[in-house]
Amino acid sequence: MNRAEVLKSVKEIASKKCENLSTEQVAAVYDAVITFVRERTIADQRLAISDLGVFESKTVPERRGINPKTQERITIPEHKKLKFAPSKSFKEMLTK
Repeated sequence: MNRAEVLKSVKEIASKKCENLSTEQVAAVYDAVITFVRERTIADQRLAISDLGVFESKTVPERRGINPKTQERITIPEHKKLKFAPSKSFKEMLTK
């Protein structure tokens, strides 16, 4: 699903509760939510959204690895990784 399809679907769902929503308004809210999630996870802040789950960034320490093509030993530098843990209610919806 691309951005345009997401905006169209969100607009249809939101129109049931709010009349006369323009695509531009939906896009502005969508962009704000995405920016909010990005800023919080980049700043290493835990972000819990009810009925969806928890976003957080984790630091993965430096480690040794092997290049599969050359079998050469390499050092994989420390980096951040995004972690998402779905909420209990979201997990239950997925398993139905």
